[in-house]
Amino acid sequence: MVQNHSNKTNLVESIIERAVKYSIGPTTLRGQGIGVYKKSIETIINIAKSPNFKTAITEIDSDDKFQNFLNKETNKLKNKYLGYAKGNYGAARKSWNLFFEQLYFDRILYEYFNIKKIEHYLEFPLDSKAADFINNSNKIEWKGIKHLDHNTSNKFQKAASEIAKNENIKRVELDLISWNSKYKKL
Repeated sequence: MVQNHSNKTNLVESIIERAVKYSIGPTTLRGQGIGVYKKSIETIINIAKSPNFKTAITEIDSDDKFQNFLNKETNKLKNKYLGYAKGNYGAARKSWNLFFEQLYFDRILYEYFNIKKIEHYLEFPLDSKAADFINNSNKIEWKGIKHLDHNTSNKFQKAASEIAKNENIKRVELDLISWNSKYKKL
């Protein structure tokens, strides 16, 4: 049986929409404003459905290239927010990191976007629970998602990398174990 390319494309696009909406739920960006939540979902869906997104991911072959890509997309998204939320780096970065986490754990999207190539570069999505988890063994100041900036994010990601290395897991996988009470006190 010949597979219809259009059906495959529609399936992938539907899975992308589901993945974005699943990873960026109503409580994900609580306190950031409904406009931030809606704009994050709308923007990431549109970017992820673009053939340019898949091409860009397949060209990433180092952490530096992934960081450049993620910074560019974070900056685009934070500048789409309106009013007091404009420029909210923390909300934009968390949205992208949760979406990449979902790509990592979704078998179809993992293969479609060739996430294996970048899985070691994926970040630990940050929020107050993630900050508390990291700060069990590190003391990095957490002022909240609204006040997260690039430098503070990098400090948390570096600490997350060390924890992941000690636990013999990938940094992106910390999000799952940080919610598991067994691992609350690493």
